[in-house]
Amino acid sequence: MKLNFLLLLLVSTNVFAQKSLNTRETSADTKKDYTSYHQQIRKAEELIVDQKYPEAVQVYRLVFDSYEFLFLRDCKVATQVALHAGETDAAFYFLRSGFKNGWELKSARKEAWLKSSKGHPLWKRTVAEYPRLRAVYLSRISPEIRQIVKEMFRKDQRKALGALFTFTSAAQDRYAEKKFAPHSVKQMNKLIAMMKTCGYPGERLIGTENWASVIISHHNSISEEHAIADTLYPYIRPQLLAAIGKGQVNPYEFAFMEDWYVAVRSGHKEKAFGILQNNLTQPETIKANELRDQAGLRSLETQRKLSDIEKLTGMQFYIRHVH
Repeated sequence: MKLNFLLLLLVSTNVFAQKSLNTRETSADTKKDYTSYHQQIRKAEELIVDQKYPEAVQVYRLVFDSYEFLFLRDCKVATQVALHAGETDAAFYFLRSGFKNGWELKSARKEAWLKSSKGHPLWKRTVAEYPRLRAVYLSRISPEIRQIVKEMFRKDQRKALGALFTFTSAAQDRYAEKKFAPHSVKQMNKLIAMMKTCGYPGERLIGTENWASVIISHHNSISEEHAIADTLYPYIRPQLLAAIGKGQVNPYEFAFMEDWYVAVRSGHKEKAFGILQNNLTQPETIKANELRDQAGLRSLETQRKLSDIEKLTGMQFYIRHVH
């Protein structure tokens, strides 16, 4: 009865979601292949590594001109690169794009790398334009589905807190398998039903919080025995990969989920994307780079070099964050 009610609720909220989506994105945009998007972002990052900042700005500009929905981390990086390259007009174009894709003004104000731009006339103009830009973002996301996933996330966090009151690893395993696992199965079934009616509830649909990927990662990290017996993540995995191409899933979120699954299922003997671990052997690095290439992520070598550029320039590429 409860599951049927949930499915009815999801179908009804999907109507609202689609109405919301239609006010923001054209049907052509929702059908765009985000494989190219991620390839172009990776190309821009490789240009940054080579310190070819104006060329990277050109690539970002091409991407931003071609897609209405943009992942917020890309907006933030593009803004910094443009400022570093001295291309102020492009920087404010990327900043406005960020506001249209969920970047809050109060958050932007706190960024140290934006301080020098606050005296520019374009800053005042952009701040005045912020309510309109924010409205574009709010018209795209579904507040109904966002609230459902937010509550699911809160339930997940509350359930996970129970492990803090167990004092041995054996007791934690028992709690995870006896208490958390049944809860997690219900959570996964809700997400599967939601994906069938609304698509993956990621940044494009509910905003910049990565609640769904945390729920799935919790499911994947319960225990080795649970991961081996689990059928829900293997079932949803192809759908997640397809959702990357639709712009519904940030590939970094998928890599985070997959890393937990591979690590826990193998008793921490195997590695996938190298998100959770940084001590990969050469064969593991080759495998990780192959997986990253398929998902549209930067190589581990590019990631290492970007970290060096961070130290050199003070720019932030959010290497250690899913968002």
